[in-house]
Amino acid sequence: MHKKTILFTIELSDRELFPKCLLAIEMIKAGFRVYIGTFRSIHETRNRIKSCIFFHKSSYVRRIQQYRRAMGAVVAIMDEETGVAIPAHRMTDFCHERFGKLPSQDYDYIFTIGEGYRSRLSALKNLDGVKILATGWPRIDLWREEYSVIHQKKLEEIRQQHGDYILFISSFGFTSRTGYEFKLKRAPSESRIRALHNTFNALNNYIELISRLAAETREKIVVRPHISESIEEWKSIFSAYPNVTVCREGDVAPWLLGATGGVITYRSTVTLQAALNGIPTVQYKINDIDGIDDVPVFKVSKCVETYEEVVSHLNRYKTNAERDELRLQAIEVLRDDVSSLSGQTAANKIA
Repeated sequence: MHKKTILFTIELSDRELFPKCLLAIEMIKAGFRVYIGTFRSIHETRNRIKSCIFFHKSSYVRRIQQYRRAMGAVVAIMDEETGVAIPAHRMTDFCHERFGKLPSQDYDYIFTIGEGYRSRLSALKNLDGVKILATGWPRIDLWREEYSVIHQKKLEEIRQQHGDYILFISSFGFTSRTGYEFKLKRAPSESRIRALHNTFNALNNYIELISRLAAETREKIVVRPHISESIEEWKSIFSAYPNVTVCREGDVAPWLLGATGGVITYRSTVTLQAALNGIPTVQYKINDIDGIDDVPVFKVSKCVETYEEVVSHLNRYKTNAERDELRLQAIEVLRDDVSSLSGQTAANKIA
């Protein structure tokens, strides 16, 4: 029996390899031959494969037509930037920015995190004929309790090295006024400009918050910067606080599971991962941002205005029963935004 070949591209192995392996297992069960590789390695196979499914990690344009010709590629994409950190009122503009120029004749499938993106992408005329499905993501499958054993060894290493800590997940995209102004000049729309203004204000508020926490509580704080941010700049910002560690090592999951003091974050998808594991999260001074109530990552965390509220919420959920309550609440709140939080996995649906 001839097996259909499927190619998965990955860019950052720490973040993407486990989910792709989970998806690969389901594909193998369904009868596919699976290759997982970097952009370069996949490109180098183009003359050796005559028929395949090219499964890409984003709304990819470069070389798509070449792959369709050279490898007979059916093209499927799962754009993990189209996540749950975007306000519902901006999702239509966001989908236009990322997908509005994709020619439908070059694409066959788009798999979305939930129904919100599926409905908006389906409304784009340039995607007529593309199969757009709300399946959820394999990355979120791995947040389920049954997969936590994957991270146990690394979790034990982290606990041994760092003990108890509060985890600060940074997701601003820049760490200085210079970075903010650079992005501002390249903003494609008024809604994007407003979002950058909000993010810059939030950056300053969070720096002030983390500095005060470090000074007054003396608790260990681990700062995990977004991939687009400079680790060295974050280290410089908190250089006066010996109890603050800046680290972007490995997958975020074991660091999250080890955050006995809870999580502080701004807009990051990791907020969902924390909530679905019953870990309390705080978002700080964001209530005045227009449309913030319709962002899933804010729905499942505590949005507070004062330093005292931050400390109070992070100290509130300590028992297993309290954390189970948080987890069940998160599943219910996210039901319309994220597919496959329970029951059949996203990986299985995609396969």
